[in-house]
Amino acid sequence: MYAFNSDKFKSTLYCNELGVPYLLPCLFSQHLHENKEGYKISWIGNLDKKSRKKAELTNIHLADTTIKSICSELKKFIVWFEEYSQDKNAIKMKFHHNAPDELLEHYINEVLVVDLCKSEKMVEKALSAIRYYYNFLAYNGFSHLKTIDFTKKARVIAKDNTQTRNAIKYISTNMRATIYNSAGTIRDECLLKNSGECGLRTKENTGILLNDFKVGKMTYQGVKSFFDKIDWEESQNLQVEQLQQEFKYRLQGKYTKGKKSKGGRARWIYIKRDLMLRYKAYYQTERPTSNSNTLFVTNKGHPIGTYQGTRAFTKARKIVLEKQDKGLLPEYFDILEDEHTYHCLRHSFGTDKFYDACIKNGLSFETVSYTHQPYRLVAELLGHTSEKPDVQSQTTSMYIHFCFDKLATEEKVNSSLVLVD
Repeated sequence: MYAFNSDKFKSTLYCNELGVPYLLPCLFSQHLHENKEGYKISWIGNLDKKSRKKAELTNIHLADTTIKSICSELKKFIVWFEEYSQDKNAIKMKFHHNAPDELLEHYINEVLVVDLCKSEKMVEKALSAIRYYYNFLAYNGFSHLKTIDFTKKARVIAKDNTQTRNAIKYISTNMRATIYNSAGTIRDECLLKNSGECGLRTKENTGILLNDFKVGKMTYQGVKSFFDKIDWEESQNLQVEQLQQEFKYRLQGKYTKGKKSKGGRARWIYIKRDLMLRYKAYYQTERPTSNSNTLFVTNKGHPIGTYQGTRAFTKARKIVLEKQDKGLLPEYFDILEDEHTYHCLRHSFGTDKFYDACIKNGLSFETVSYTHQPYRLVAELLGHTSEKPDVQSQTTSMYIHFCFDKLATEEKVNSSLVLVD
């Protein structure tokens, strides 16, 4: 799905990957930008005999900043809606106009709060945008009035999400391995390792392609070429030291994080042989028949959605937390928290690379600035695009903080080791 600002229509427009517009979201956006107003439900009178309140829609003025926020949150909702409805015949974004109230509340209270760990403020912004959108549809006769609630239980969790944003985001190598081993499928194991071993965002998993591809005049290898390389090496009975231990893959900018619909910056990712072998095992034994060029697909053969990494982490986290609560993990392990997310695996990968680069360059990580090589290395590996010194300094400070967390977890492991004669 793409959202972009149209100079012709002076509004945000929404379309699918083929450029076909989503009519109702586009009409809603144009109404917002042209009239600077939205519709709000006003409850009137007392409960009727059927225990229902009467309601009416009243129009209110909206500031430009509010309109911008509404359009941004609506885009996120449409992206999720597309993914959710991918394997469902009854609900499709291209023609759907009256989503069930239960589905909208699931998005607010489960997807945003539990899966994506959004703060209370961010959930309120999303809720406001969805209400304005469906109120507009109801006002024009496309939908019935909806009472979408942000439940008390979800609000408590969201408040906790807000309070724990500064919690430890570094996950040790031992705990990461436990998370990987808790994946229910080879595909989900690969998605988790993509973040913890390659620094991918959940969206970037969709950019791992099977076949070789061209960008401009350059041709880059897809993972099937790497599989062929592995097969050839095995046929030659090479020694371990002769085997290729790392595969360099070009992640295209259209799959990375960027501003609006422009995509991000392309970068190289470095896939260890063990992980490439798991890719190969998934492709040969678990991946369903599919015409898609993306390596990772759903059970029906469609490309995975951008949040599939998050879903895989949520499932694995639940299993690890249960083991942790039962005391089945070693005492020297760091603690996995409900607040840890898929993105924490990426932070942990970046922290390891940052710390190792400091050691290699003879630098104390506490004194590193954004001008030093460790910062530039991590920025390149993670695809950071900002070039503003203040933002760079903030990012560097974050990884310095994570290095202290890394050392604390390693000290706990080392202090638990018992030497046996």
